[in-house]
Amino acid sequence: MAIFFVDMTDEEIFYLTNAMINSGEKLDLAMLNMPSADKHSTGGVGDGTSLIVASI
Repeated sequence: MAIFFVDMTDEEIFYLTNAMINSGEKLDLAMLNMPSADKHSTGGVGDGTSLIVASI
């Protein structure tokens, strides 16, 4: 929410995105030989998209 009100510089966006990419566990889906995508949740209340994507 703070980012919404204060905004971020391009450099801050780069470092935040890079930290998110390089954190946590990663699942290699290359063996499926088909396109894949990441739905990255911020854990906010009311994240209705996760409910739909998880079941798909």
